Amino acid sequence: MNIQRCIRSTKNPCTTKTITSGQSHTMDAANHFTPVHIQDLFSGTMITLTAYPQQQEHGEDQQHHISFSIPVPRGLITVHSTHFNTVFNSTFTDSDTLSENVSDVEPWVLRTFVAWLYTQQLAYHEGPNRQTPATLAETVESDWPYHESTPNDPVTWSWQPLLNLYKFADEYDTCRLRQFVFEKIRTKVLQVRPKAYELPGPKHIAYIAENLPPSSPLRKFFVQVYVHAPSFHEHGAELSSLSTVELEVIPGQFLAEAYRLSQRRTAAVLCYSYGPGQQVGGQCMYADHTEEDLVTPRERAWCWLHEHEGDEEVKACEARWWEVEWRLVPKSADEAAEELAAQIEMKLEREE
Repeated sequence: MNIQRCIRSTKNPCTTKTITSGQSHTMDAANHFTPVHIQDLFSGTMITLTAYPQQQEHGEDQQHHISFSIPVPRGLITVHSTHFNTVFNSTFTDSDTLSENVSDVEPWVLRTFVAWLYTQQLAYHEGPNRQTPATLAETVESDWPYHESTPNDPVTWSWQPLLNLYKFADEYDTCRLRQFVFEKIRTKVLQVRPKAYELPGPKHIAYIAENLPPSSPLRKFFVQVYVHAPSFHEHGAELSSLSTVELEVIPGQFLAEAYRLSQRRTAAVLCYSYGPGQQVGGQCMYADHTEEDLVTPRERAWCWLHEHEGDEEVKACEARWWEVEWRLVPKSADEAAEELAAQIEMKLEREE
């Protein structure tokens, strides 16, 4: 079954904006309007964000990261982030420059965030002192989010930078950015063209479980991924196939969520395999499940777990779906055979 196109969903709506008389307003879930002054884009009122990267240990030495600061117009950042809107628009200030320290955030994350505010595009933006691959081994990996990948194609980034960026968007309540990163992560999981990627490992799942609540769309997504993986992903393996050491890395609550879903899925398989004969008094013998528990992440509608409100957001999301559709369509038997033959041929050539 192919991925379905978007349908309108208001289960997890993003913040919406309306503009009146030189002001825009953000609306939260309780329908409270907070003014965001458009003139702040032109008046020079700036917010200075300063990133203080997490200190990381390397053997006996410790790598101390230097803080990084970047200015952003207040009118720009507050209209996209509920957090910054609350901090900088909750009270009136005459200051021309405001500031906030962003702890445990790498400079590249902050640069990517600010670039996204201006362009609404996800791309890695290097700093003025770019490190070369020759010096990469001497640096901390987290500040170099792509290895032999494309800076303006986040799907090609390694898993940890994508998760770091999602965590930042979630922590600072930047709904649109969180949504965009989620789409890139989902595309990476489901992609089959031009290449399929390995699923995130136990350490990445542990990072998700430790930094995102059970209600998080990304966390829900990966619970589904690891329960259904063998049935839709060529590199997929059930959590039960992991070693004890690997399972110990993953927090128990995440494993419990996966176990509950797995039980519901098993019940659904039994119920819909054996049919009405398994019903007693009109009730299925296998309780606590629905037909939806059989649906894999590949079969879900593209807007599944998306944070939309309104038809315009759905249309924009659908346009992004058309851009990635070619990546997600499973290969035909002939294509798979040709790819396997090419891999065998390359292997034989290397052995000669």
